[in-house]
Amino acid sequence: METIKPVFIFSLPRSGSTLLQKLLASHERISSVAEPWILLPILYPLKSEGVYAEYSHMGVRVALQDFLAELPSGETYYLEALRRLILDLYGAAASEGAAYFLDKTPRYHLVCDKIIQMFPEGKFIFLWRNPLAIIASIIETWGRGRWNLFKHKVDLFDGMQ
Repeated sequence: METIKPVFIFSLPRSGSTLLQKLLASHERISSVAEPWILLPILYPLKSEGVYAEYSHMGVRVALQDFLAELPSGETYYLEALRRLILDLYGAAASEGAAYFLDKTPRYHLVCDKIIQMFPEGKFIFLWRNPLAIIASIIETWGRGRWNLFKHKVDLFDGMQ
């Protein structure tokens, strides 16, 4: 069986990523699902900041770092094991005959460095839209014309970087 090849769209919300995803996924060799979000929870324990969780994220991070220290090549081994798991999941979700699985999850901008490290063979599309157009679209679409940007601070500030 041929291993599925990953394709990632990195973008901020309201950048046209859904349209691009639908266009690309119309090809018979490309499978996709709406927004899997599966990489965020498994890569975020590698981050030391930006997480609020009732289970104590810092405790998880410290424990994971201790665990990684016991692996043959530490974080590299961990990412390779996660890579195999994710490719298996993408393959199971892909339609028959697909060679590529397209993952479009806007908040992947928070972990795109780890995704690129994890999938060196992957294809990466960076979709850019004028930030003012993104803001206007957020206000119009999700705010019903009202200023609601505080809800999207992580995208507008962290994602831009």
